[in-house]
Amino acid sequence: MHNDFKVALVGRPNVGKSSLFNTLTETRDALVKDMPGVTRDFRAGHAKWWGKEFDIVDTGGWTESQDIISQRIKATLESRLKNFNLLLFICDVREGLTSDDRNFFEVVRNSGIPFLVVLNKCDNRNAEEYEFYSLGVEKFSKISCEHKIGIDGLIDEIFMFLPEALEKEESLSFDENGLEIEGSDFEQVAKKLEICVIGRPNVGKSSLVNKILKKEQQLVSPISGTTTDSLRFEGNHGEFNFGVYDTAGVRRKARLDGGLEGLMVLKGLETIKKSDFALIVLDGTEPPTRSEARLIEKCSELSKPFLLVINKWDIAPEAEEVNKDNYKASLEKEFHFLKSVDMVFISAKTGMGIDKLFLKLQKLKDKLSKRISTGELNRFFTRVIKMTPTPFYHNKQVKLYYITQTRQVPPSFLCYVNYPKGITPAYRRFLINRITDEWDLHGVPVRIFFMPKNGKNLEARTGASRSSKEYRG
Repeated sequence: MHNDFKVALVGRPNVGKSSLFNTLTETRDALVKDMPGVTRDFRAGHAKWWGKEFDIVDTGGWTESQDIISQRIKATLESRLKNFNLLLFICDVREGLTSDDRNFFEVVRNSGIPFLVVLNKCDNRNAEEYEFYSLGVEKFSKISCEHKIGIDGLIDEIFMFLPEALEKEESLSFDENGLEIEGSDFEQVAKKLEICVIGRPNVGKSSLVNKILKKEQQLVSPISGTTTDSLRFEGNHGEFNFGVYDTAGVRRKARLDGGLEGLMVLKGLETIKKSDFALIVLDGTEPPTRSEARLIEKCSELSKPFLLVINKWDIAPEAEEVNKDNYKASLEKEFHFLKSVDMVFISAKTGMGIDKLFLKLQKLKDKLSKRISTGELNRFFTRVIKMTPTPFYHNKQVKLYYITQTRQVPPSFLCYVNYPKGITPAYRRFLINRITDEWDLHGVPVRIFFMPKNGKNLEARTGASRSSKEYRG
């Protein structure tokens, strides 16, 4: 039994509590019979849906009948309500609101425990739920356990109450192609950021590494190609801890000799993949080249955040403060595929701008390791979907059932939908932009992967033998 978050199914006899227990736990543990009083003792189970878990407790039916068993069930239930985190108050919409429903609802309301009113057996079109509004509740979860109607919506409602600290994070996540989502764990990044320093030969990469490490760790000379391997060092700036890779200079393919030099460049590019963040170093005394554009494209392909570091600004011909805007404008014109480029002007030789560089790195590190609770995400997406409906797929509207953040860096999200193929690139970009704006994730890549809610398509693509329930976990 998990002691994290307990959900109790409560209500009068024969409203469908045991059927809902079996549905949520995906078992047949609770005895179900179309007669009152079958369940008398508390039955505990575990529910695991879409990567989140909670405990479920089936309870005996509350009634004001005067027989000994009914009175004992009533007394035991009322005394134990305080042990639960959420109560699902279940009613039978076919039978309507009874006096037992009304009286027990007052007990539930006065307990101070959060609750949801669940109307079961809503498969009959003639069933009327209007009389239940007399309870003073604005919203109901309407379901049918027998026909599995409304269960997804009820689970979404339960997740709204799940505390962030108790949520089971996605430690192993798969994208829509059945491949494990790559990226560092956010806890690792929060402790130490892995930085890759890349750029053309002789732009000052090793000088920058020495400056941020505060020691002459790397050999520095005006000779192009002094650094021949990707070497990693550890350092800190106050409480900011980092690992840093110094890499060989990246040349255009036409200038590579095809031997050692080609291997040097290849290893430097592979180092980008191992890092959490890239510092692309440019020579402020020279105009940007296609080599820098290639590095930016490589970082974008790998979903790696990056910062442009304009070095040698102390000796640049137009190094006055007013000319930084001119340089930025020329850089954005050269790299026309970027709307806004984050950059910092430094001198690795004198130390100018190094403190500002670390301030930017700290802010980006905080964004990379930012955690957004599942409750926040789903409340936000409810608002977004109302403003901009989802696209249609084969004349059916795509439904976003549930979204959660994985543990991967850069920030990655799994969204469970009915038709993953119905998500257009434009709608994906729209959702990414909304997340970026809402939580100020500008400057870091944001990824959303759309998954079928039951995992069946994923199983077919990967050839795995896991059940859909395992994929929800």
